[in-house]
Amino acid sequence: MAVQKGESSRSGEGPFRGRGYRDKLRRELEDLIDALELDPKRKKALKARWLDQLIWMSKRASDNKKYYFSMKVPVVILSVLLPILISLPDFPYRSHVTVAVSASVAVLTALESFYNFGEKWRHYRRVAETLKSEGWNYIQLSGDYGRFSSHERAYARFAGKVEEIIRWDVEKYLTDIVREVEIPESGTAKQKSGAEALPHDDVTGAGGTT
Repeated sequence: MAVQKGESSRSGEGPFRGRGYRDKLRRELEDLIDALELDPKRKKALKARWLDQLIWMSKRASDNKKYYFSMKVPVVILSVLLPILISLPDFPYRSHVTVAVSASVAVLTALESFYNFGEKWRHYRRVAETLKSEGWNYIQLSGDYGRFSSHERAYARFAGKVEEIIRWDVEKYLTDIVREVEIPESGTAKQKSGAEALPHDDVTGAGGTT
């Protein structure tokens, strides 16, 4: 059963797609799952595991993207204004305004670094697009599933790969995304970093950008 990719395969938040988009995506993918020649229990499992995780990851990516830009955009604007304020001729309360702007930049930068919204956004989007791409390959019996004659025969492999992706997500989140801040002897805080590959190299995010 070949299914052509439609609007639901597009990635990203576009720029900030909300609940309406995710509800539409869920309905479209549920319809595709229902149309598969697959045991009803396995269809239910697909919706409860793969589809639910895909929608949840997409929501978390969208939420963290909003938080990230809500902090980074003011930082950029205030950072540009700060040298302009300093260079202006003296005016009432200039020192107070300058201090306030400088403090705002420092606070917003510290908050974004602490909550790590940018890295969370990229992490969730990558996992969501990987799950989506894996699902499309399974639905169309393409890519790694091209050698299977039916969705029933390909189900076990698909279910296993979904669990690999979810397990990678948990490990990556706990060891790299939510990481402790190390305080070296110099007294400057630094964070552990590292970009590990997903469980399989043939899926890298459906080619989408956010």
